[in-house]
Amino acid sequence: LRSRLESEEAPPLVAALDTSTDTVVVLLHQSGQCAALPSFQSECLTVCTWLRAANVPFKTLNHKLVLTGSRFPMVELGDDEFGPSENILEKLSRRLNRNLDEALTPDQKLLSYAMASTVEHTLGAAHRRWCNENRGQLLRAYDLDLKRALKRSVMPRGVL
Repeated sequence: LRSRLESEEAPPLVAALDTSTDTVVVLLHQSGQCAALPSFQSECLTVCTWLRAANVPFKTLNHKLVLTGSRFPMVELGDDEFGPSENILEKLSRRLNRNLDEALTPDQKLLSYAMASTVEHTLGAAHRRWCNENRGQLLRAYDLDLKRALKRSVMPRGVL
């Protein structure tokens, strides 16, 4: 039993692109974050959770630099791109023919929305509190070089 367990490889954490089969892999673009942590943007978490609940294979692409005017999450499905201004989940539901809410009553849909909002606000508050209390750990986790990032800053280099 032990040799069988040791010989088995761990499954990959992220679905890889497989060109040999006809399975559709959704590409989820997220803004810069620490690779070891999930995104703390509620929109990214919502899309990622929906993809997992709908059992849709997806690959997460982490964009280290957030360009001015670019917003995340963005989803690529084949040749189509769904941006943050559009309702990503409705378009994915129609395109993949997977509606997770069809069996819910209107009261259950309201409760689901209220619970999701509560979780988003609680997670956001906990993340902001942790970031304020642990700034040094946050900089190490995100691997930021403040001198390079704030090169044209008004702050003296000694402060950085």
